Amino acid sequence: MLNTVLELLCTIALTVAIVGAQKYLSTRQAWQLGAVVPLLSLAVLVGATVIWSLPLSAKLVVPGLLILGLELLLWVDGRAQRRRRELDKMKAKDL
Repeated sequence: MLNTVLELLCTIALTVAIVGAQKYLSTRQAWQLGAVVPLLSLAVLVGATVIWSLPLSAKLVVPGLLILGLELLLWVDGRAQRRRRELDKMKAKDL
């Protein structure tokens, strides 16, 4: 029971840390920083598949694609936020 709760808490903490890092990196001036987390996720997924000789099944591929898709959406959203912030600054200076 305690082991399951601990696993759940660790999973939630890791997820929050990854999303926070992705959100932070995607709003920086250098747009390439937002690619770090999705590339690391892809490397971990491919590495785990190769190292542990996991079969390519829907149980492995679908969650992996879902994670990568969400990370890419966070990247695109972070870039849009940065552009909006820059436009707001420019509009404020024009006034």
